[in-house]
Amino acid sequence: MKLTLTTFVAALTAVMIVPTLAQDPKPSDERSVCTGLITDDGVPAVKNAPSCQGAFDIMINCSFAGGGDVGVGGAVRERCEAVFLPKLKVSGRKAYQRELKRCVDKYANMLGSLYQSRTAFCQARLAVRRAALYEKRR
Repeated sequence: MKLTLTTFVAALTAVMIVPTLAQDPKPSDERSVCTGLITDDGVPAVKNAPSCQGAFDIMINCSFAGGGDVGVGGAVRERCEAVFLPKLKVSGRKAYQRELKRCVDKYANMLGSLYQSRTAFCQARLAVRRAALYEKRR
């Protein structure tokens, strides 16, 4: 009886896992955008995104959950900061810099590239929220 139960559990697990491994997690157009993020040419997919939120969506869909997200996050921040940074006064810029530093401080004592990714996402998310506020004011 024990052998049959073990065999049944193994077979059930295989039936549930194998189809998920065979599925393509991202459509081919998203994959081609993601492979472009690995190159050193300035992350054109993010920079040419139609909006700040669109750039962030690319970052989410192509996340490496590691150090590779730092460059992509920087490109997202650049894309989003172009929307609101010129409109900020000195006090607003200082407040934004403090918020960015909070993202760095939050993961400062953590080791590993996962935390670099989390810092990049925190800062990119902050820039996206700020840009959304200024895009609505137009």
